[in-house]
Amino acid sequence: MPEEFKPLVTFLTSSLKSDMHSKEELDTICQMISEGAKLGDTNPLSLIKAIATLESNYGRFCVPRYEPAYGTSGLYYASSALVKMGNASYGSLSACSFGPFQILWCVAAELGYPFVCSPLDLWSGMISGPYAILQLEKLFARGAKTTGELLRCYNGGLGALKKPNQKTLNYQEKGIKLYNSF
Repeated sequence: MPEEFKPLVTFLTSSLKSDMHSKEELDTICQMISEGAKLGDTNPLSLIKAIATLESNYGRFCVPRYEPAYGTSGLYYASSALVKMGNASYGSLSACSFGPFQILWCVAAELGYPFVCSPLDLWSGMISGPYAILQLEKLFARGAKTTGELLRCYNGGLGALKKPNQKTLNYQEKGIKLYNSF
């Protein structure tokens, strides 16, 4: 087998069943992954449902999205050994976000996702969802204490806590409305 195809054989066949989650399936995933999450006064279930709606139209559009900052000419590629290692192993797939919560492979890897597992496996909310919750808990521990701050930082990193831009503020505004509807 050619070397460049080896990473592709590690993905789970369950990831191939479709490119979206049904509402019922994602409801179950959100319920399971939010139980026990510690986010202060923020309701973890309402927050993760709001994020899934913002990121994938609640599981309907879970296609990978290329994130240029994590590509070979991006800011994070230049400064992160993990991003470089991911690129060496998985190519541009390591610079994509996946699944109903659109989690990046390198973010999941920092939170314990096995390095040997393909980014493609993150398509499934059952696999990527726990890492989305862990990321929210990490952001909370690092200072994103309100629902709005958690939304901003989920979308734009910790920099959005002190210096939000219009994109992260719009994400927060839409997310708060969705959060309040769940």
